[in-house]
Amino acid sequence: HHQRVFTLVGNSALTFLVRKERAYRNDFFLCENNLCIDYIRVCDLVDDCGDATDENSCENHFLCPDGTQFLPLNQKCDGTIDCKDFSDECNGECSKRIVSGGHYRFFAWFIGSFAVVFNLESMICSLKKLKDCEKSLQLSNRTMILLISLGDFCVGVYLVAIAAIDTFVFRETYCTHQFSWLTSLKCAILGCLNTFGSQLSVFSMTSLSICRLHGIGTANTYSTPKAASVSTKVFLCLQSFFFIFTALTIAVTPLLNDLEDYFVNGLTYHDSIALFIGMVDKRMNTKALSATYGRMKDEVLSWELINKMTYQLFSHEYNLASGFHRRVHFYGNDGVCLFIFTAMMGSVCSSIL
Repeated sequence: HHQRVFTLVGNSALTFLVRKERAYRNDFFLCENNLCIDYIRVCDLVDDCGDATDENSCENHFLCPDGTQFLPLNQKCDGTIDCKDFSDECNGECSKRIVSGGHYRFFAWFIGSFAVVFNLESMICSLKKLKDCEKSLQLSNRTMILLISLGDFCVGVYLVAIAAIDTFVFRETYCTHQFSWLTSLKCAILGCLNTFGSQLSVFSMTSLSICRLHGIGTANTYSTPKAASVSTKVFLCLQSFFFIFTALTIAVTPLLNDLEDYFVNGLTYHDSIALFIGMVDKRMNTKALSATYGRMKDEVLSWELINKMTYQLFSHEYNLASGFHRRVHFYGNDGVCLFIFTAMMGSVCSSIL
């Protein structure tokens, strides 16, 4: 063709020169499989050759180990999972553990162990001394100290358990197995334990402070302290039950199925479902389902409706009757399974392929 010149260079590779504006230019890249593509498609993060030779020598990307995805360098270690094996976020540069940093692990072991031992001793001593309390104020103080010790004991158990799981179970493998932990019952139990303990301590310390202020006020009146009556003992029993029940309610409420629209963080799908990677929140699920089923009436669907629609979609296509997704519960917002009082966007993120 009069518009093209074909030459053979020293390595026997065929070079195409195309005439443009009175000059001949080499605008084609020869793939190793002998396919020719425009140079503008080289290093564009897409395997245009089919054998990835147009991308392999480029330095503007991160290649997922499965060889199917070329990511821009700014998507590596950006907190969003893009590779199916999590390698863009779980690598030598930006991998993570449940408890990041050796000093944090040390303090978790140290403080947790001391909290367990000393608060257990405090509870035993308080129980022994309760029967010797003859004055109402003394009995009230001792009861609140017992409840504070119980709450701090629970927090200590939580710290030791988190440190033990990080040290002996996951270690450096946590990053790639994080969603098996964040969706687990163990994480939910530890989150409840920590929340229950902290709330019980707060309630009891508040009550103890009020009792002491009352004691300071009555001390200036030179009145004789009142003996602990039956009504006082009944009141303290009811108050203790109320504190324990309220703290337990606060801890367990986010895990109730009826309230999942308020507290569930997202879903993780079966590995065979290639559409999603990592945790998928409500908006991402709604976006994917809208693309499949068409326009939705609601901007964000409920979890109940998402479960039904994803079941219909994936149970037939992937032959998965059940277990095709797991819920990232309220305490699964981070590896330490804490109660988050304010929304934290991006604590565990994912992408849609």
